[in-house]
Amino acid sequence: MIRTVYISSLLVVLCRCECVIDHSSDENNWEQKLQKDLKANYDISQPPFVNRTFEVMSFIVIDSYALDSGNDRFEVTGSLILNWMDDRLRWNRSEYAGIADTVMRSAMLWLPGFRQVNAVGAGDDDVPFYTLCRVSSSGKVECKLKSVFTSRCRVDLRNWPLDVQQCDLEFGAWKGDKVLVRVKFPNQLYISEVTLETHWRLTDWEMKHSNESEVQTVWTYTLERQTRTLAAILVLPAVVLSLLSASCFLVDVKRTIRLLLCCFSHGCHYRFLSQLQQCIPKHAEDPPALLLLYRGSLVVSVLLIMLSIVLRWTATKDTVVPQPLSTMNKAVMCSRWKMLIWPQWHSSSESTCNKEWTHLANTMNSIALGVTFVVYAILFILFLPR
Repeated sequence: MIRTVYISSLLVVLCRCECVIDHSSDENNWEQKLQKDLKANYDISQPPFVNRTFEVMSFIVIDSYALDSGNDRFEVTGSLILNWMDDRLRWNRSEYAGIADTVMRSAMLWLPGFRQVNAVGAGDDDVPFYTLCRVSSSGKVECKLKSVFTSRCRVDLRNWPLDVQQCDLEFGAWKGDKVLVRVKFPNQLYISEVTLETHWRLTDWEMKHSNESEVQTVWTYTLERQTRTLAAILVLPAVVLSLLSASCFLVDVKRTIRLLLCCFSHGCHYRFLSQLQQCIPKHAEDPPALLLLYRGSLVVSVLLIMLSIVLRWTATKDTVVPQPLSTMNKAVMCSRWKMLIWPQWHSSSESTCNKEWTHLANTMNSIALGVTFVVYAILFILFLPR
């Protein structure tokens, strides 16, 4: 009785189950037949067209990019997509159970001789690639492969650390006896959403085509260094040091504190240049302009020490002033130019000669102050990074 009930229940369950037919084996059989027919009379050594220009559409999807400014090396990592038409790979979909496309190995197909002309370490031969390609019933072939493009990029560090660099990637194809391959790129830049680059930011790009040379397409990438914080740290001390040097002119030339302040300014210049040496690029052909700015300011600080010593000696003299200097000093003090003499210090001595020497020191100090402002203005205009 129990056996009868068990068998009856099993029959009921089997009757209610849906019958599922697996067609995957049939689809695989049709695809195998399709690929066998496509390979039957296919010669991978022969191009699709003979004695004509053959165009290959190319796309580069950038995943990451990097610029090694120390070694002048630019690198782009991404996916290279190549599209072309091969009429020998056409088929009628109705004859193969409606199959619209199939996947074939690149080693079984004729491949265009795509190459990067200015690649680092590139030879004269095209480098073959191995990947899977999708072939559609219309004869369209699409191959996608991961690629790393590297090139030499001459880095100009004169505007460091706010420098902008331009690097080129040059592409072309081989010229065979039976076909001329032309590599075409769309006028659009494709960048992956996961692209990360902490030191450089891609700000602009330009593409140029040429059918008259080996280089058929040139991509020019404009990269901007991402060091705004570093720039502020390096540029701000230049302003502070220039103000420190200029403040020395406001101190009485006869006071020792002026000479000490000049020496302190010179020591700050030397100390900061020593720190700057640790972070400045070492392999540039042209030195950064910021370095020239600090060197110019260092020279000014040295001259300021020498000037303070000379003015201190001048303001303390109590001898007769030579006639040419006396005539020039009186001409200045009796004209409107005396309004430009600032600051002015007065002699505590009752000696007429010492007062005249003090006036002469004031004049020399004011002239040196004006020249220093002009020199610093020129230094900042020419060498301040922008």
